[in-house]
Amino acid sequence: MEAEELFLPFALPKERVPLVSAVRSTVIISSLTGLRAAGRYDEYLAKLERRFHDVVASPNPNAWLPLDFALAHYDACQRLDLEPAMIDEIGAQSGRFVNETLLSVLTRVSKEFGVTPWFALSNSNTLGARTWMGGSFAVWKLGPKEARLEWIQQPVARFPYFRRAFGGFTKAICGHFARAMFVSELPMPNKATEIAYRLSWV
Repeated sequence: MEAEELFLPFALPKERVPLVSAVRSTVIISSLTGLRAAGRYDEYLAKLERRFHDVVASPNPNAWLPLDFALAHYDACQRLDLEPAMIDEIGAQSGRFVNETLLSVLTRVSKEFGVTPWFALSNSNTLGARTWMGGSFAVWKLGPKEARLEWIQQPVARFPYFRRAFGGFTKAICGHFARAMFVSELPMPNKATEIAYRLSWV
């Protein structure tokens, strides 16, 4: 078994990390933008529970949306049965959106000081707290340019669509600080609330 070094601990002791209870509307807006770009928005809307149609028709920027909406949104996305490459791209678009907005200051710093993906990974919980209410990230260093990222207490993890899209999101976020980025999902004991990825870069 390869040696691991804890790089970023969970925000709280693991047993005290609260379950995600809400998502920031910017996450959903960026997701919807990707679905529209892929030409699948109307199909998505047909699969979304009707009680949530008003939410996606005119989302309130920076509002907190309840977990039941996030579950309904990603359930509808899952049932679109999109090609993996398209899911990767939708996730990557969300990552690029975050790079241009929430991480704009970090991006400027990276250009000035040559920051690596470790800098982005060190801010996982900061970014997570801005976009999801509850849950937590931890990062382990596997090598100079290799890491394992875990996200726990995330009920949306039950959807393979979400796990794939978040992999694309992570690749776009961290890849901004590297020449090439590779992200692959790792097995977790409880896929209903946990996600993990192996990251490497050059």
